[in-house]
Amino acid sequence: MTYALLFAAVFCVTLVFQSQTIQQHEALSLFLLTGDYFTQTFREAWPLSRIVASFISGFFRFPVVGGLLTALLITLVYLFANILFRFLGSLAKPSASVLACVAWYMFVHAGCDPLPVVKILFRLCIPVLLVAMFLPKDFLLFRKELSRGTLLLAFIAPVAVVSLATALGRTPRMNEKWATIEQAARRHDWDKILKTADVMSASKDREMIPFAMLALNAQGRMAENLNAYPVKGPEDLDMEGVRTRRGYYFSSILQECLGCNYEALHLISQSGCTLPYGTSMMVLRQTLKYNIALGDQRMIRKYIEVLKKSPANRAMAKAAEKAYLKKTATGTAPAAVSDSLAFNGNATVPVVTNNPIYNLILLASHGAESPMLVDRLNAYSAFGDTAN
Repeated sequence: MTYALLFAAVFCVTLVFQSQTIQQHEALSLFLLTGDYFTQTFREAWPLSRIVASFISGFFRFPVVGGLLTALLITLVYLFANILFRFLGSLAKPSASVLACVAWYMFVHAGCDPLPVVKILFRLCIPVLLVAMFLPKDFLLFRKELSRGTLLLAFIAPVAVVSLATALGRTPRMNEKWATIEQAARRHDWDKILKTADVMSASKDREMIPFAMLALNAQGRMAENLNAYPVKGPEDLDMEGVRTRRGYYFSSILQECLGCNYEALHLISQSGCTLPYGTSMMVLRQTLKYNIALGDQRMIRKYIEVLKKSPANRAMAKAAEKAYLKKTATGTAPAAVSDSLAFNGNATVPVVTNNPIYNLILLASHGAESPMLVDRLNAYSAFGDTAN
């Protein structure tokens, strides 16, 4: 019964309060069945734990599967601890539940990274095996029997504490909020961004303001809603000069929305460079997406093959390959864009600068004018000469 209760509690709490966080962890993680991946991983501490944790993380793309895998990991910690602590008699189950909940708490506060839990399981393996094989079953340090009610309370208490900490704790809530914003930006779900990065939230965390402005911009409402958010200057409208993973990521999505896929590709690569392996599953998927938009067949084939090396992404990669081959056969695939960007037949590559207004004018002058671009220019113009 306790196993089922713990499994159900972890699954439900993860699915309700951390469904976006587990997907975001998958997006920033990497697992590939390639020699380079394993060579680099074995140079790190705890390589086996990292490989197992990364493999599991790959399936966090699917929230229900992620919840089930998380619940399974925590329940395994409880099982192993029950075996290890059996010499404590009736105190074994309460002690095991405490250890399992400590592992769960570490998972929650690590942004849904299963690595801490996998490390605990590896550390428990040998002691559990030794206890199971050599410790006499009648060997008990604590022989007093506790009532069923006391044992149930001792089991439920730590589970309830971690559940409440996940639901109400600042770190888990902010992780979930930011995961929601970043994934909504990638999916162009502008209403979700505005709902999550509301005025109150953006006032407390000003890094949310550019995402809210991007959502308004995509809906053609940024210039007329500058006063709706605590915008202090033009620097709040973008993340120009922010040399972080999130800064590059935001800029990549912005350039994608403006129709500048080459710069979007460049910026998502820069975002990946800030990560441990220099890339991630999300970066690889975005790179494939932008290359398809650019019609670069060589790079499309390359990244489809790379994504096939991921067990959790193999079906998606094959589906993308099939869809692209079908479009190619019917002549509906995007035409390849030359290295010169081929703007109006100009053989000179337009250079994107650190001046967002100049960049917008440059895009417009080369035929990429759009309602979103005009709305953004109007927003910058509201600040006059102070704009970046």
